[in-house]
Amino acid sequence: MKKGLCSVTFRALSADKVAELAVKAGLDCIEWGADIHVPPDNPDNARKVAKICRDLNIDTPSYGSYYRLDGGDFDSVSETAEILGARDIRVWAGTKDAELFTLKEYELLVKDLKRIAATAASRGQNVCFEHHFDTYGNNAANVKKLIEDAGENNVFTYWQPLYWLHGKTENEKELNLKDLISLKGLIKNVHVYNWKGRQRLPLSDAMEDWKSYFKLTEAENCYLEFVRGDDETAFFEDAKCLAELIGG
Repeated sequence: MKKGLCSVTFRALSADKVAELAVKAGLDCIEWGADIHVPPDNPDNARKVAKICRDLNIDTPSYGSYYRLDGGDFDSVSETAEILGARDIRVWAGTKDAELFTLKEYELLVKDLKRIAATAASRGQNVCFEHHFDTYGNNAANVKKLIEDAGENNVFTYWQPLYWLHGKTENEKELNLKDLISLKGLIKNVHVYNWKGRQRLPLSDAMEDWKSYFKLTEAENCYLEFVRGDDETAFFEDAKCLAELIGG
């Protein structure tokens, strides 16, 4: 498993500075975010960022897009991922929890998923859901349903701890473990952090939890996503913990 950094962790920094930090922290790869560092409508910028990575010998296995399965322009997203050399493209399953979708809305979601999966497949890419509240992929069962109903062999998911359940359940870790078991074989990338709700805490405080999580995932890449106070020192501390967790 490769260890990396989500560029959204340092939105205020330039792409070259983000890449330098990742290398300094001993990480293998970067998931570039489409909101700030590599928007999908600027191929020249994507080429510049790709060159930064090549020069620093750091990979870009995945592209963190904000495409919402809304029938919009996905070709530019796929093209940008290709420029970056990213095989996996993160997408979002709509803009509300699964329980709020009508049958017609869900059918349109699946239809668009099939469309973008075909576009991604033409470039040898995968489509991977952000496993997140306020989307249809708000729990493992719904993620699996979407993947199964799409019926495409290049549709997968991301995984992250279900921080939005903090304070709403007494068995948060158990739910995370069940989530991972249910999604076995479908997780391509993992976002790594230690949050209690939206409070960011040191990754060192959650080592035992993460040891349990990593035992249950066959993900190809794991990325640090957000650190305390957007602080570089906190990032380096978390990067050391991540290396310890995955043994490299």
